[in-house]
Amino acid sequence: MSSTSLRMSRRRLWRAHVIDTKYEFLRMIRNPIVYVPLLAMPVGMYMLFVLMGRGSSLAPAALRVAQAGTFASWIVFGLMGPAVMSFGVGVAGERDSGVMAFKRALPMPPFAFLLSKLVAAVLFAWVVIGLLTLVNVLLSTAHLTAAQHLQLFGAGSLLVLPFCALGLAIGTSLRVAAALALANVGWIGLAMLGGLLFPVPRWLAMWTPTYYAGQLTKRIVGLPADVPGWHSVVVLSVVAVLFGLLAMNRMNAAND
Repeated sequence: MSSTSLRMSRRRLWRAHVIDTKYEFLRMIRNPIVYVPLLAMPVGMYMLFVLMGRGSSLAPAALRVAQAGTFASWIVFGLMGPAVMSFGVGVAGERDSGVMAFKRALPMPPFAFLLSKLVAAVLFAWVVIGLLTLVNVLLSTAHLTAAQHLQLFGAGSLLVLPFCALGLAIGTSLRVAAALALANVGWIGLAMLGGLLFPVPRWLAMWTPTYYAGQLTKRIVGLPADVPGWHSVVVLSVVAVLFGLLAMNRMNAAND
């Protein structure tokens, strides 16, 4: 095979990835069952908290700290939605309907269809972070720098990975109805136990990946963290690897 044909082959391969990702992302943002809860919950709740803070008796400095901490927490909650709900439940739906088997039979690299779902989940997480950032800039007193906002976008691209692995493990292990129920419980439950929605004992929160994701976002917004940054990165990496391997094992077992 000549180098020219190899370059064309790679170009077609990249084009296939881009097109698959494009339509996966469009599927997410055009489906009200997907985008309404994934956008309305984090953005609406943070906006409500900010508006309620205008009538608070807290000192301005204390209010800024509270809003910055809440902003960091809702960032994590917002990126969990497309990772656990859309990505994981989407895999379960395609597996039950036979679409997954059809895609794996196509002349594409193994698990290429999962890459498009992963990238689409990251893009949707950027949409959520962007809307939260807009609320923070326009309404909140937690004034962050442009560099901090950019860091949150970058961190969100990585923090979504362990939750995508968790969602994939759910989607490859259960039927779509059970996967949807467990994903809902996992999304809200992990947010609650991880201390994103309200304070919980630290000994309990430390057993959840949401706690460590929240610690990293708190660092970015300038708040003190309870654990070192490297500790949070290690824990989230272990979660991503363990659940990713579990999901891959389930997929391979289903194809044997």
